[in-house]
Amino acid sequence: MSSPSKTSRAGCTLTAPVLLVAATLLVPSAATAAGGTYTPPMLRGDLSIGYQGGTSLVQLEDRSDEDSAWTEVASYSEQSHSMMISGSFTPYHGISVSLDLPILFHRQLSWASGNAFDYDPVTERATLAGADALDALALEASPATLRRFGFGDMGLNFRIVPFAQEGLPNRQAPINMAFDIGFRFPSGKNGIETREDGSGHPGLGGPGITVGTTASRSFGAVEPYLSIHFSHNGPYLLDGEESVDGEGHSAGDAFRLRAGSSITALYDAEKGRAVHLDVRLEATYLGPEHTVSGLQLPTTLPETQGKPAVISEHVEVGGGLELSISPRPQIEIHMNFDADWISPHSVERVSTNAYSVRTRNGSFQLTWGAGVRIHFL
Repeated sequence: MSSPSKTSRAGCTLTAPVLLVAATLLVPSAATAAGGTYTPPMLRGDLSIGYQGGTSLVQLEDRSDEDSAWTEVASYSEQSHSMMISGSFTPYHGISVSLDLPILFHRQLSWASGNAFDYDPVTERATLAGADALDALALEASPATLRRFGFGDMGLNFRIVPFAQEGLPNRQAPINMAFDIGFRFPSGKNGIETREDGSGHPGLGGPGITVGTTASRSFGAVEPYLSIHFSHNGPYLLDGEESVDGEGHSAGDAFRLRAGSSITALYDAEKGRAVHLDVRLEATYLGPEHTVSGLQLPTTLPETQGKPAVISEHVEVGGGLELSISPRPQIEIHMNFDADWISPHSVERVSTNAYSVRTRNGSFQLTWGAGVRIHFL
């Protein structure tokens, strides 16, 4: 739930792929048929509406001291359901601008099991290892189970395609190349603060910027591509309080590498019908996230509740499929499914001597979605 990433991480542990980089992950890729370098024709635009669902299955482990074995202390699942509305326009050949509006319908964590904290006088720290299990009512009342919903962080994105194999007058080349820059605005507020009814906001808190590039080349019906993107998330203050490093809270930076291929399974130029299949592999590095204590564990000590905490850096590796069907030139229908393994990492470190809980190897997340794109030709 570290942040509906790969796209959302504020206030969560493993949802980054659902909200972080939301513009690229909450809705099927706008370039299924062009290896990631697509733009609408000059003076034309697209309108996309897509649904994205996701679930994370995570186990937590802890140990009483540095020489003890790691044991499972909690497990949970997190579900999310969201929609992305996106519009794009091309004022000139190969140059497009798009606006993304994410809407989170529901995201909530559900604890299957979880231990209470015991204080170890020898190590002088609290531990979940060997402690008593919490009952169902205590798990349901955990602050980490709060529901999040609402309008997310808006995104303004620009794409420049300097050259391509076809479609760009006087700029033809052996390959397709695209450069992207996107700006995310904290319009969804931050997911750490809660509303009066106890629910949470869907935003990442601070502003963000994403830069990247994609290259592809068509070989008949097959078009392999390689995409590299970096996202920086700006810090913000929570009730005037800085994070543990004195620089403010932050969802952490991300570096994503994606390699795949778009396969044209059917193409009827006369009727404008097409079927494309996108097969991809992806690896994402997520930097340290500065959050607050109480939103990643089944329970916390009163002394640390709401205090600045850190989720450590980790990687997510996986792959996915995306099917694009065009019954006519003006309409595309998309369906996608992705699965990611999440590397073990600490989820709530308040200090070097408080909370050594981390995710267990084998934690993973699944995302799926469907959408429609209308081309204004």
